[in-house]
Amino acid sequence: MVFPIPKPHEWKCQLKNTCPITLLEVIKKSLVKLFYNRLSAILASHDVLKGGNFAGLPGRSCRDPIITLTMMLMLTKTHFGYFLTMLRFALEHIHLPASAVKFILSLFMKRTNSVFTAHGSTPAYRVRIGIDQGEVISHLLWVIYIDPLLTVLKNEKMDPYVLSTPSLIASQDSFPDLLINNLVFMDDSTCKALCQTSRVFT
Repeated sequence: MVFPIPKPHEWKCQLKNTCPITLLEVIKKSLVKLFYNRLSAILASHDVLKGGNFAGLPGRSCRDPIITLTMMLMLTKTHFGYFLTMLRFALEHIHLPASAVKFILSLFMKRTNSVFTAHGSTPAYRVRIGIDQGEVISHLLWVIYIDPLLTVLKNEKMDPYVLSTPSLIASQDSFPDLLINNLVFMDDSTCKALCQTSRVFT
């Protein structure tokens, strides 16, 4: 059963104006809970899952990966020079002239910001890391920066997803299978293999 919870305005007989919630059957939920308790206890006590799973098992939580990710972000912020070094390598990889590389890197060095407040601007502070949101060249720099990694993944083709032509169409025309092992777009990355996903940082 689906129960449409009304939003704080007139719903006008439109489901889009509600927050639907599925009500699970009590007997089914109880049975599945019993099965879960027994299976999860076995998996946890015998250390069956080896893939770095942090949640879903008794006594596990997302605390460890959140702390790890937070530390990685903090270290990245304190090692801004590493970002600039990798960006320089990526720019040189596409044989950009040295003057253009120097100009691009200078956009993100020795910068200061000041915050507008009701009492005037704050004293300037040093910007240590990152590209400003809305920066005109950020999209282009992102694809240049990530291209060496995507090139390696494309060449390795580790356990790719095979996109085949449906049988009805294949009988009429012959199309080769398309091998896909990563799809990347701005602010997000999707890779089929977990080992590939762990190597993609955006």
